Amino acid sequence: MKTCQQQHLANEVKYMAQLKNPFIVPMLGVHQDTRFVYILMEYAPYGELMKLLHDFKKFEPSLARFYAAQVVLAFDYLHSKNLIYRDLKPENILLKNSGYIMLTDFGFIKRLKPWERTYTLCGTPEYMAPEVIMNTGHGSAADWYTLGILIYEMIIGRPPFMHNDTYEIFKMILKQKIMFPNGFPSDAKSLVKHLTSHDLSKRFGNLINGIDDVKCHRYFKSIDFNLLGKRQIIAPHVPRE
Repeated sequence: MKTCQQQHLANEVKYMAQLKNPFIVPMLGVHQDTRFVYILMEYAPYGELMKLLHDFKKFEPSLARFYAAQVVLAFDYLHSKNLIYRDLKPENILLKNSGYIMLTDFGFIKRLKPWERTYTLCGTPEYMAPEVIMNTGHGSAADWYTLGILIYEMIIGRPPFMHNDTYEIFKMILKQKIMFPNGFPSDAKSLVKHLTSHDLSKRFGNLINGIDDVKCHRYFKSIDFNLLGKRQIIAPHVPRE
């Protein structure tokens, strides 16, 4: 176990040093003493998205869409470098004072060629894709599954499958359909269904059009990804002291 954690840390430092993207927290330096490794990252004064979600209970559709669109751009960047993230959740999204976000925690990041698959069981149980749980081999499609779960959680305030027992969560993911309560926005419902399809030949982000299927879905109709990538869209919510 100790060796495994050391490898995760080594990978995190290695890849964070290479990542340069506005939606990924930058590593400013690294230091090691006899006991610890210290990673210096950009300061995110408003902490995790999870705290904001806890305060708000759930996000307005426009705010959830704004955050989800930035995750799309972060995944686009990572996948273009043949990197899979594998640990999306509100706790791993940091808020900047501009209202924009940055992904953090790259302990499970891995480089895979498009045709390769990996078999490590990793991630947060509520966010694990079926192919990760089944150990049938997974790639970047597993990241797109997690985006569907994130959108659901931001809109409802909790992930679709929850239980105190991890194995019960796995059973739910594998055997149950995601239930959408009344009032769940129809455009978000459509995208979540496409992103969380158990059939990889139907999962958005993993089809012949790649990320364009995600960006061009009607859920993101109001998002100009070009302006968003330049951070030229005013955030629907700007944190305050």
